[in-house]
Amino acid sequence: MGQIVEQKAIFDKKKLLDNFSGDKEGVLDVLKIFIRRTENQLKNFPGLILREEWENAWRDAHTIVGSGRILSAEELGGIAERLERSCKNKDNAEAAIALPLLEESFARFREKAADCLEELK
Repeated sequence: MGQIVEQKAIFDKKKLLDNFSGDKEGVLDVLKIFIRRTENQLKNFPGLILREEWENAWRDAHTIVGSGRILSAEELGGIAERLERSCKNKDNAEAAIALPLLEESFARFREKAADCLEELK
């Protein structure tokens, strides 16, 4: 029998605005900062993992988990949690699986967020 996989939201603009009490300017600022910071973190993960800098990799993944969930990016937060767990366990094999999934999820998030940024301007 097939396994049931829960579909998580890539990005929920309404929930995000609710989380920020409708503060569109605040949402714009936070989204821009999150996107820029996460792009940098994703560039740094391969090196951190290669050098086995697990604490730094774990911290960056943990930041994406929390921020992603606050920004209503449940899919991104869930996948980042998988990477976070692999870093905590110092598991190179799992990190090698989780990182490309995180990069793909972030690309989907960034596309949806870009639409939101345009709408909120």
